[in-house]
Amino acid sequence: MVHTEMKVLFAAIGKPGFNTDLAKKLYDESVSRIQSRDWQIAGCGELISDPDKAEEIARANADADAVIIQFSTFHDSRFPLNIMKVLNAPLLLWCLPEPVLGGKLQLNSLTGLNSATCALSRMKKKYSYVYTLPGAEEAEDVVIWLQTVGSLKKLRGSVIGRIGSSPPGFFASDANQIRLLDRFGVKVDSVDLSGIFEKSGEIKEEEVTRFIAEEGKKTGGLDKLDPEQVRKSTRVTLALKELVKEKNYNSVALRCWPEFVRDYKAVVCHSMSHLADTGIPSACESDILGSATMLLENYLSGGGATFLGDLVHVDSAKNSAIFWHCGFGPLSLASKKTGPVAGLQPNRNIGWALDNSLRGGPVTIARIGQTETDYRLLVLSGEAVDVPNPFTGVSVEVRFQSDVRKLLDTVIYEGYEFHYAIVWADIVKHLQYAGRILGIPLEYIK
Repeated sequence: MVHTEMKVLFAAIGKPGFNTDLAKKLYDESVSRIQSRDWQIAGCGELISDPDKAEEIARANADADAVIIQFSTFHDSRFPLNIMKVLNAPLLLWCLPEPVLGGKLQLNSLTGLNSATCALSRMKKKYSYVYTLPGAEEAEDVVIWLQTVGSLKKLRGSVIGRIGSSPPGFFASDANQIRLLDRFGVKVDSVDLSGIFEKSGEIKEEEVTRFIAEEGKKTGGLDKLDPEQVRKSTRVTLALKELVKEKNYNSVALRCWPEFVRDYKAVVCHSMSHLADTGIPSACESDILGSATMLLENYLSGGGATFLGDLVHVDSAKNSAIFWHCGFGPLSLASKKTGPVAGLQPNRNIGWALDNSLRGGPVTIARIGQTETDYRLLVLSGEAVDVPNPFTGVSVEVRFQSDVRKLLDTVIYEGYEFHYAIVWADIVKHLQYAGRILGIPLEYIK
């Protein structure tokens, strides 16, 4: 299981000769701004003016999960170096703008920040920074950074259940599992499809009947599907839920074809949709990094359901793109106009799948991609529009501010994997901080 408790070392550096009374007041306001039940704030509570004291405080808090250093006034770069030679935790540098212009510099925080980043860069230390007073709206970025650190801590220790290998030719669904464990802390636990087939056969009939009755209240058109296919699909759903619970999986990547269609005579689109609605992001076609991207979005958004779709259509006139999958889509994300609609998997003409568009609202689209030696992160933001479903299956149309051809050129010329994770929340800043903390190159298109 993953844990969310987090300890934050918040150190403030102040130098006599500047307005240390004002600096201490701003530090206290800063601490108040970020206090939360999700993290414990640690530190001396006073401005640090001695570099040896900075190292002492770091050693006393060597178990910190995150470090914030506020340049309450100017000070030399020994202070952050003494702290970060002890700690290997995500680092945020907080610079305070001058509160009063004219006359003597009150704080000179920006020069302190510049001095520190020069030294930290030479040490190859990763860091983020904010430039804001604690009472300003921009100070919320500190909270966003802390939320991101907490989500990455949660991600480190998560387990993806890979059920079956990727289908033939789906090279984009594979991933270097050792690198994934090293860089993200995410473990992949692989099991064979045969175990799900066996477990499905052990589900009691009364459980199947009860589940179908409950889902039928939420899903239109279920009574129009082949009852046997619905029951078989339900058996897989209940078997997957048992497996997730037994193995403590945080997300899954499932080989959803061809065996289920060819041998089992049912599809698992609804099964995966149901898992995604219960907090277990589910990637089609055994896509490991697709599942990892969905899981990251789920954590960063505070538990939001995620959709994994192919980019299937670009409309330059509307400046929009359509993301689609053949029958997977969390019921909670269904169009407000239709709700979830039961249907057939369009490529195989078999059930139980979903056949509806997804709801409107701000969305963040992301993809963790592999390079030859590491990872990269593509981030898109746009507005999903609640329109009639243009294709059989599940789809969402997203409109962008930038020319949508830039998106198309990027994914095609840069060779990104073809599954994109979508969450109905604005987590762009979170993902940008995640990229900096992890040292992963990020490209953002809005």
